[in-house]
Amino acid sequence: MTIGAFARSTGLSAKALRGYDELGLLRPASVDPVDAATHRRLAVELFNRSWRLLDLPRRTPEQDDELVHVVHASCHHWREIGSAANLSRGENHCARVYAALDRGEAERYAALADAELAGIADPDDREVIAGQLAELGL
Repeated sequence: MTIGAFARSTGLSAKALRGYDELGLLRPASVDPVDAATHRRLAVELFNRSWRLLDLPRRTPEQDDELVHVVHASCHHWREIGSAANLSRGENHCARVYAALDRGEAERYAALADAELAGIADPDDREVIAGQLAELGL
């Protein structure tokens, strides 16, 4: 039974049930692990959502926050099951999002992570590439 179904049957909220679990008061009998297909589906859906948000002509502060969250969530799911290319694309996309939001330090960090994933071993070379990516807004 899902947490939502259990919440509906008991009249408690899912948030309350999670809180009871954290306190050790009411633990679920089992928790379904996230399988590879689910990680892949979520990674793709979140990546696509980030592009839709990024492409908006104007975003609200809440949409900017959502953009940051979905791009990182997408990276998380790719890290669970993706290839090196998926991870590199994810870090590159994080850098792109931070560039669009004018958050330079986070953009630089993501660009460096992308360069490392691309196999650029020399830290000085990674710094140069991160700077070049930042100048391009990527």
